[in-house]
Amino acid sequence: MQTPGPSDEDKTTAILSGTGARLLRLKSHASPRVRELVRRLLESRAGLASRRRAEALLALIDKDLPGRFGVPAEARPSIARVQARAEDMMSRHGFLGVPIETFARAGWRQLNALRAEGLHPRSVVLDIGCGCLRGAYWLIQFLDPGGYHGIEPNRVRVEHGLRYLLTLDETKDKRPRFDFNPHFDSSVFGARFDFFLAGSSWTHASKPDSETMLDAFVRDSTLEGVFLTSYLRARSAAEDYRGDRWSGTSHESSAPGVIRHSLAWITQRCGDRGLSVTERSGEAFDGQRWLRIRRAEARS
Repeated sequence: MQTPGPSDEDKTTAILSGTGARLLRLKSHASPRVRELVRRLLESRAGLASRRRAEALLALIDKDLPGRFGVPAEARPSIARVQARAEDMMSRHGFLGVPIETFARAGWRQLNALRAEGLHPRSVVLDIGCGCLRGAYWLIQFLDPGGYHGIEPNRVRVEHGLRYLLTLDETKDKRPRFDFNPHFDSSVFGARFDFFLAGSSWTHASKPDSETMLDAFVRDSTLEGVFLTSYLRARSAAEDYRGDRWSGTSHESSAPGVIRHSLAWITQRCGDRGLSVTERSGEAFDGQRWLRIRRAEARS
């Protein structure tokens, strides 16, 4: 049985007891929750030595964030603000399908993955399985009004995201569009999309669902369109998911679940549709990898 890691409170206690150097080697040391706990200690009546340790830890976390997570200094206030809103949302409504610890960073990384593929404010984007708007928040802010479109069968999650992450004025000004059909039918918007995004959908979607998304991309994207989907690669035949149902929490289920797909299977199904697929180097977020899918004739 795997031994559970230290809680945020344990980490903070260890910092004050002088063992912060060891904890700094943990990848999770920079979680916004730890930062908030340390900040509270700075505002408390902790002794001078404890306060100096806390201040030193904050300085190290701030220095380490760009290198570890690729977050420039100018983006950190926005990430901290979104993270605080997300933590408030989940404290009130429970698990909403994505890890709270990486909520803001993972959403921000989805925006930047698309920007690396050529996303600009005038782009038209379809976000499949947008959930409680982890990635959508950043896309809505970046895109011109009317450029963001999201599909999410679980309407309540979208409503939570709109309520906690976006202001009424932002929603009114940016005019994001949502549809709640459970079939990933992108034709409901009557648009041609420059980008399809499926952040952490293929870690739950069955193979028939994944093929439905590929068909939608072929039908409703521009000729130069790009489909970015994150996934977990099956490391053996036994890990290659063969079920025909969504695995994980949804509008129909409260049971958690994560699945893997074979890259060979994905490559074959893309080839059947005249699409090419490339696994991007490096981590997308939450241990997943990005797949870049586009029309074979458009491949550069």
